[in-house]
Amino acid sequence: MSHRDRVKEAQGSEGGKRPTGRRKEDQQADLLNNVMEQVRTLDSEIDLLKQKMNLIIREVNVLKRVVLLEKKDIRDIQGAEEEEKSRFDSLVEIVRGVKEGSKD
Repeated sequence: MSHRDRVKEAQGSEGGKRPTGRRKEDQQADLLNNVMEQVRTLDSEIDLLKQKMNLIIREVNVLKRVVLLEKKDIRDIQGAEEEEKSRFDSLVEIVRGVKEGSKD
């Protein structure tokens, strides 16, 4: 048996070299395509999350404006109440003064 016969026998029935180069290139191309698809998917998910965050920020800003307006309204109402109380107290003092003046 010659050297070539022993090499063929050791490599199996294919004889010669196995075509692994093409298979590895195909596998690498598949892996690259899978990675690129995952990157695209992650990029899309990140974009969706950004959109949701922007919506949440807008909602928070609207709520903040509403709260600030409500606080302003409350301050205005409290100021009006204080003013009315002051007027009432002044009227009470005037009435007391008139009653005390008439008793004398």
